[in-house]
Amino acid sequence: MVNVSASTRTRHEDEEARVRSEGGRDEQATGNILPSFGADVEGAFKEELARSTPLLSQLCCTLVIWLHLRAGISRATSNVILRSLKLILATTFTIIRVAAQAAMGVTIPLTSPDIPVDVRTALKQRLIEPVILRTICCPRCFLVYGSAAPEQCTWRESPRSRVCATSLWTTRNTSQGPKRVPRCLYTTQCFDDWLRFFLGRQMIEDALIRSFQLYRDHRSDVDGDVHDVHESRAWHKLHGEFSNPYNLVFGIYIDWFNPLTNRIAGKKVSYGAIVLYCMNLPPELRFRPENVYIAGITPGPNAPNMITISHILELLINVVSRYTSPGHHVPTFHHPQGMLIQLVLAPLIADIEAVRKTAGFMSHSANLFCSFCDLPSQRIEELNSSAWTERSAQTVRAQAEQWRSLVTKKAKSEQATSTGVRWTPFYLMPSWNPIEHVMLGYMHNWIEGILKHQQRRLWNIGPDKENVADTVESHASEASELESDASSDTHSLNAVSDVEMPPSSSTPSGGSTPRASRFTLLPDDLEDDSDSDSDDELDITVNFGPAPTSSHPPFHFTAVQLSLIRSVIALVTLPTYLDRPPTNLGEAKHGKLKADTYLTLFAFIFPLIIPELWWAFPALSYERQLLDSFYHLMVATFVIISYVTSVHDRTLFSYHYISYRRSIQELFPVGSLPNHHYAMHYPGIMENWGPVASLSEFAGERLNGQLQRTKTNRRMRDMDFTMLRQTARRARLQALLHDTTPDDSTSGLTAILTEADPDAEHTRTANAASQVPGNTLTSYQLAQFLVAAPLLDEAHYVLILRHVQTYIRPFQPFDQLPAQPDIPILAPNAKRPRTLVINRRTYSDMVQHRGNSAVQYRDPTSNVRHSGFIQAIRVIPLEHQLRTFVLVSPHAPLPEHEFLRTPYAHYKLLRTTIFDAAPSPTLIVLEPKDIIAHVTTLLRPMGTYGVPRQTLVVCSSLDRGLV
Repeated sequence: MVNVSASTRTRHEDEEARVRSEGGRDEQATGNILPSFGADVEGAFKEELARSTPLLSQLCCTLVIWLHLRAGISRATSNVILRSLKLILATTFTIIRVAAQAAMGVTIPLTSPDIPVDVRTALKQRLIEPVILRTICCPRCFLVYGSAAPEQCTWRESPRSRVCATSLWTTRNTSQGPKRVPRCLYTTQCFDDWLRFFLGRQMIEDALIRSFQLYRDHRSDVDGDVHDVHESRAWHKLHGEFSNPYNLVFGIYIDWFNPLTNRIAGKKVSYGAIVLYCMNLPPELRFRPENVYIAGITPGPNAPNMITISHILELLINVVSRYTSPGHHVPTFHHPQGMLIQLVLAPLIADIEAVRKTAGFMSHSANLFCSFCDLPSQRIEELNSSAWTERSAQTVRAQAEQWRSLVTKKAKSEQATSTGVRWTPFYLMPSWNPIEHVMLGYMHNWIEGILKHQQRRLWNIGPDKENVADTVESHASEASELESDASSDTHSLNAVSDVEMPPSSSTPSGGSTPRASRFTLLPDDLEDDSDSDSDDELDITVNFGPAPTSSHPPFHFTAVQLSLIRSVIALVTLPTYLDRPPTNLGEAKHGKLKADTYLTLFAFIFPLIIPELWWAFPALSYERQLLDSFYHLMVATFVIISYVTSVHDRTLFSYHYISYRRSIQELFPVGSLPNHHYAMHYPGIMENWGPVASLSEFAGERLNGQLQRTKTNRRMRDMDFTMLRQTARRARLQALLHDTTPDDSTSGLTAILTEADPDAEHTRTANAASQVPGNTLTSYQLAQFLVAAPLLDEAHYVLILRHVQTYIRPFQPFDQLPAQPDIPILAPNAKRPRTLVINRRTYSDMVQHRGNSAVQYRDPTSNVRHSGFIQAIRVIPLEHQLRTFVLVSPHAPLPEHEFLRTPYAHYKLLRTTIFDAAPSPTLIVLEPKDIIAHVTTLLRPMGTYGVPRQTLVVCSSLDRGLV
């Protein structure tokens, strides 16, 4: 125990008393001052709370909505999370309020955020709930009624046909007892509501204004290079009447898909998506799901035929007709009072079957099977375009109106047979051009038509049974439709039962409908609507003209050749965004091949190896003719898949495609299919619309995939409703996330959710691209960077310094003494990222990923294209600006006499060449702007093509026409 003197103890006690006394006076003073001095503070505090409390509610709602729509959690689970968040925040606010009262003696006016307890309420609060309409629809003929409908359908195909007479109502047992309900409902999304949502987004309206300004100020030469529809002749025609950004052009996509993805009793269920794309948007925004309008989904289980599809289309035309000239006022982001909006529909983007159904043309099996010309099917092998006459819009419209005016099915059938034309609701639009406004989709026609036919039918790579239903799948129905209708009965259509799908193992989506019960589907109620490859369907053939002139037997690769092709598929370097085709190509067990797999095989892999199979044969041999034929096909393919077109490209395509068709007539005992003739019209389509790759079906197919992945209760009468509502919700959620600005209070959560979104790869890569070094650093940030970044290799430093001095601006080395005044010093420190994102593609150094490191680049000095491997990526500050430099080892060319031994010296348009495989001893420095695209590469052993060294074959077709 420490002894303390009495005087010392007294002094300390007096000091403590004084402190306590002053503290009390402070507390009293504080209490006295708060009502006057604290009024402003308290008011500001309340104002801040009023602002931040709704923000917390927004963040919580956004998170739970994302979990519900993107992560797939059920509505019930979403509601549990909402209630939990509400409780957690209420408890947190209570703790803060009590703690503030105890610590400071003040009452903080904390009010817990008003978080809804139902995810449906959250959807409405965040403006994510779309307006979905359901209309009574005949399950057989698809005639759409209003809010009231008779007991039976009253539609007649013609005045002398029998009434459809399908029952429109049924009795369904509910928890409240039996209830009379419609048998079938057609589900649509309200266009007026969607258009207000679409134009109410700042990003969209700004993009429309920019696109129009670019079109107005930079009208390109229509005979020069065309990079997008905005530079095409068709766009010039459409905008000849337009004078502002609010005159909109919507492309139409229509396709049918199987929402089950699996077969039931060997059949498929068919639902159809009708989609509009705003063509005024730039290409990078045009096909994003959040910018797309899904007009409706046709109910299953069967798809409409070529007659009954008009009932669905007419409803769409009626909806958009109020926006045709003179237009209709709609509020926009910059003009909340409203702007006059006008629109036209064009072009129609679909597969061949959908085009035939919706545009009013006959099917593949018709005599006049082509929608572009009058070539009869018996002359399908004709290669001289002067042998047929192009259809004219005026004539086709007149033929359609004549067909519509006929009063018997027999007369209609005879008219359609003689002209190949039917009426369609598109003719209700005066602006509709049935020839120019119909696209030939290169995905279905070229990739799944021409290329697939080459592999499966001509090369016989694949099972013996080939699905060619895409060329003739409406043959039987077409024949029946053309029969006389003197005694025809609409009842010949299959009856549609009010049936439900077997329950899925997946969790049903959160809907308001009860669970489905088990049932057995009637096989006759289902039709195969697949437009993809199938390895187990029967081969269907239709006689299209005389037999081919080839005297050769059916072609087959030898076992050694096929084994080599398969090994190359395994060995070729591919960038990570390309899926590797199956290495057991041709075997049934690898399943169906997708369109992008055929494209990868033909455009990016086969040019590396097919020449090796046949180059060694004599010049006029059968094998060399096979190689010539392949070369013609590849040159035509490169034109089709390019995102740029020109007069030269169209001429090139015509020459090589006609040469290809002539060669397969001579080399293979297999006749041409309609797709072969349709492709003859690509030059005219490219002249009118620009590159067909910019207007392909791929975006629509991806949307079909999203619809298929939607969790439903598999009840047929509700599947279309659930798919449309959930997909529209997801689109609006994506719009909410993507439209967030960096200074938005919710941007942090948006970044997290976007990064985790499985369907937002384009957003992740776009964000990554924005993070490519190039930002301005403060002095403190620069100091932090230099401390953290390691020193550059001396050789790399010298190369980068030389590049900076040559192509950017003068810099001096860090070790130069004496230092020159007014000339910045190039720091010796650099970060070493392994990957870099350029134009949404990931590039890597060679160690990280060989496929991502193989690039085509533009030499900054000569502007000539070369290829090489990325060896290193370095990020260096140029004063306060971060810059990225890519160190590439160029591919070393072969000596000329060795190169001339190879086929690539002779097939100059194959987009493929061959190099010395030995690593290059030199490095060149590039910037991201110099990188054009990836290349595919294949290492070949010594002796290939008689070259006495290892070689590297490089294909540069991945640039797709990029410059």
